[in-house]
Amino acid sequence: MMGNRIATLLSLLAGLIAALASGEARAATYTNCFFADVRTTDSGDFSWRNNREDRWINCDTVGACDAKLRRTRVIIDRPGNESTLTLYTNEHTGCVTWNSIYGFPQSQPPYFNITVESVASNVRGKIDVLVHDDGDYTGTNPTTFSTTFYNANPNQTNFYVGNHGGTWTMFAALVYGIYQLPSASLPAGSKLYAATDTTNNCFSSAHYGGGSCGQFGDGLCNSNKNITSGRHYIRLAHNESGCIFAQTASKFLVAHEAGHAIAGLYYGDHPQASNGGEPEGDFTHGVAPDACGVFGSAYAMGSKEWNSIGFREGFAHFIAARMWNNKSSNGAFGWFGTSYDLEWDESGTSWGGRLENVCCTSGCGSSWDSAGTNSDWMRFFWDFYTNSNSSCPQQPDFNDMMALYRQVRLNGALTRSNYYMRTDAAAAQIGLPSCLSGTRFDKYGEINGVDNE
Repeated sequence: MMGNRIATLLSLLAGLIAALASGEARAATYTNCFFADVRTTDSGDFSWRNNREDRWINCDTVGACDAKLRRTRVIIDRPGNESTLTLYTNEHTGCVTWNSIYGFPQSQPPYFNITVESVASNVRGKIDVLVHDDGDYTGTNPTTFSTTFYNANPNQTNFYVGNHGGTWTMFAALVYGIYQLPSASLPAGSKLYAATDTTNNCFSSAHYGGGSCGQFGDGLCNSNKNITSGRHYIRLAHNESGCIFAQTASKFLVAHEAGHAIAGLYYGDHPQASNGGEPEGDFTHGVAPDACGVFGSAYAMGSKEWNSIGFREGFAHFIAARMWNNKSSNGAFGWFGTSYDLEWDESGTSWGGRLENVCCTSGCGSSWDSAGTNSDWMRFFWDFYTNSNSSCPQQPDFNDMMALYRQVRLNGALTRSNYYMRTDAAAAQIGLPSCLSGTRFDKYGEINGVDNE
């Protein structure tokens, strides 16, 4: 009996050795890492106080930046075989590790096809991201990158995706930006769809679409009509004639539109939320005197706006600023070729922000009323988030800032002229220390000139 068992084992061993020699049972473990060749248009510029952002500083130069593709979908198949592997890269390394024996017979040809898709799953454990080029807010077909991997090398192999183009720069910036935010501040199970828009109108937005969207994107837009179901759509202008640059390659603009979506989704995750954008958006605050016209139009970084616009755009700027800057740094924010200091307006260090030091400096009662600039509102949120003093050393964390935005919208009764007062009231409702929600809040409103209501 023992002899028969030994003979059987020897026979099995001989078969295994023969199979290994023929390659039919050979398996290997591979590690593949994926990077986007990014090239931005707004990285590393110095503000007037010689500050700049903390991340992706040198990425305007071709070949200077390779961004890890985090939580990104990778599909692996082998010619002649029906089996495929669908994997998602590690959130921290951008890599996948896989074994070729899973689903793949070890026959020729000795290579695999690898497809990388502009889809990221559960970034920070909360948000799915999809970048598509369908040209419509409902698009679901991702951009793809395909390559061939020869399995002769079992060591780590790196792949570089995108050839410095706007689409993969946009995808990498979205995922990287979300990765920088605290997971607790993000709504679980949410989806962010981002279109590379080529309609020749240089129109990047998170407030667009038909229905009752409204002239200022303050109604129920196609882009935000599903926020209570965890979906938000944005669009970035891409390689359009007439544009100064491909806006998909602007990391701050991409992060700004994502900021709108993340704020909307966070609010929409509350059971009392309603679909749509921030109420009472209005770009028409043209009360004279007004020296803040920018390129003869409204809705610029430094133009005078109703506080409904300042709140909306300033908060999206704030989120984008947090994505690319450390909380502890002075920081900067890039916008269409200009780097803005996160602490002080270019007019200097006098209180009152750009509104009171540039837009109007004399006879300004009506001109200042319920007004501010988007840059003033951005700095107001940043100051409130990052500063402290000896009598009130506490600071809000990013969760508090998201809760502040949500409470403003939940309280309702918003008009174009009361957003500062409604934000002040909301600050007292979200559990902040009284010195922070009271004296400090009022101080930063005054410093940045957004408190004229």
